[in-house]
Amino acid sequence: MGYDVPTFESSIISGASGVFSLLLFEDAGIETDLVVRPGQHVSVSGDASQPTPPRWGNGGFAVQQRGSLTLQSVAVSSGLSVINGGSAVLM
Repeated sequence: MGYDVPTFESSIISGASGVFSLLLFEDAGIETDLVVRPGQHVSVSGDASQPTPPRWGNGGFAVQQRGSLTLQSVAVSSGLSVINGGSAVLM
Protein backbone atom coordinates (compact mmCIF):
# COMPACT_ATOMS: atom_id res chain seq x y z
CA MET A 1 0.00 0.00 0.00
CA GLY A 2 3.02 2.26 0.36
CA TYR A 3 2.11 5.69 1.76
CA ASP A 4 -1.65 5.80 1.12
CA VAL A 5 -3.28 5.62 4.57
CA PRO A 6 -6.97 5.55 3.41
CA THR A 7 -6.32 2.74 0.90
CA PHE A 8 -4.35 0.78 3.49
CA GLU A 9 -7.13 1.14 6.07
CA SER A 10 -9.84 0.15 3.54
CA SER A 11 -7.87 -2.92 2.48
CA ILE A 12 -7.57 -4.16 6.05
CA ILE A 13 -11.23 -3.45 6.83
CA SER A 14 -12.27 -5.46 3.75
CA GLY A 15 -11.07 -8.62 5.50
CA ALA A 16 -9.25 -9.87 2.40
CA SER A 17 -6.25 -12.08 3.07
CA GLY A 18 -2.86 -10.78 2.04
CA VAL A 19 0.21 -8.79 2.99
CA PHE A 20 -0.41 -5.10 3.70
CA SER A 21 2.36 -2.59 4.39
CA LEU A 22 2.27 1.10 5.20
CA LEU A 23 5.10 3.60 5.61
CA LEU A 24 4.24 6.73 7.61
CA PHE A 25 6.06 10.02 7.16
CA GLU A 26 3.48 11.93 9.23
CA ASP A 27 0.71 11.19 11.72
CA ALA A 28 -1.93 8.84 10.26
CA GLY A 29 -4.93 10.21 12.18
CA ILE A 30 -6.70 6.84 12.47
CA GLU A 31 -9.55 7.20 14.98
CA THR A 32 -11.14 3.73 14.87
CA ASP A 33 -9.78 0.37 15.95
CA LEU A 34 -8.34 -1.71 13.13
CA VAL A 35 -9.02 -5.47 13.23
CA VAL A 36 -6.37 -7.69 11.65
CA ARG A 37 -8.25 -10.79 10.50
CA PRO A 38 -7.08 -14.36 9.82
CA GLY A 39 -4.77 -14.50 6.81
CA GLN A 40 -3.85 -10.82 7.00
CA HIS A 41 -0.22 -9.87 7.58
CA VAL A 42 -0.05 -6.17 8.40
CA SER A 43 3.02 -3.98 8.79
CA VAL A 44 3.07 -0.29 9.78
CA SER A 45 6.43 1.47 9.86
CA GLY A 46 7.23 5.06 10.70
CA ASP A 47 10.04 7.07 9.15
CA ALA A 48 12.88 6.26 11.56
CA SER A 49 14.82 9.36 10.51
CA GLN A 50 12.30 11.65 12.25
CA PRO A 51 13.08 12.82 15.80
CA THR A 52 9.76 11.43 17.08
CA PRO A 53 7.82 8.56 15.54
CA PRO A 54 4.62 9.40 13.67
CA ARG A 55 1.40 8.77 15.61
CA TRP A 56 -1.10 6.17 14.45
CA GLY A 57 -4.00 8.12 15.99
CA ASN A 58 -6.55 7.28 18.68
CA GLY A 59 -7.51 3.96 17.10
CA GLY A 60 -6.00 0.74 18.33
CA PHE A 61 -5.36 -2.71 16.92
CA ALA A 62 -6.98 -6.10 17.48
CA VAL A 63 -5.15 -9.08 15.98
CA GLN A 64 -7.29 -12.16 15.48
CA GLN A 65 -6.20 -15.78 15.29
CA ARG A 66 -3.83 -16.45 12.32
CA GLY A 67 -3.40 -12.70 11.72
CA SER A 68 -0.14 -10.85 12.27
CA LEU A 69 0.84 -7.26 12.96
CA THR A 70 4.26 -5.62 12.96
CA LEU A 71 4.66 -2.05 14.25
CA GLN A 72 7.99 -0.29 13.84
CA SER A 73 8.83 3.30 14.77
CA VAL A 74 5.19 4.31 15.14
CA ALA A 75 3.43 5.66 18.26
CA VAL A 76 0.17 3.93 19.19
CA SER A 77 -1.72 5.60 22.02
CA SER A 78 -4.74 3.30 22.13
CA GLY A 79 -5.03 -0.41 22.80
CA LEU A 80 -3.46 -3.44 21.23
CA SER A 81 -5.07 -6.83 21.73
CA VAL A 82 -3.90 -10.17 20.38
CA ILE A 83 -6.31 -13.10 20.38
CA ASN A 84 -4.96 -16.61 20.91
CA GLY A 85 -3.15 -17.64 17.74
CA GLY A 86 -2.54 -14.09 16.48
CA SER A 87 0.83 -12.38 16.63
CA ALA A 88 2.16 -8.88 17.13
CA VAL A 89 5.74 -7.66 16.90
CA LEU A 90 6.65 -4.22 18.25
CA MET A 91 9.97 -2.73 17.23
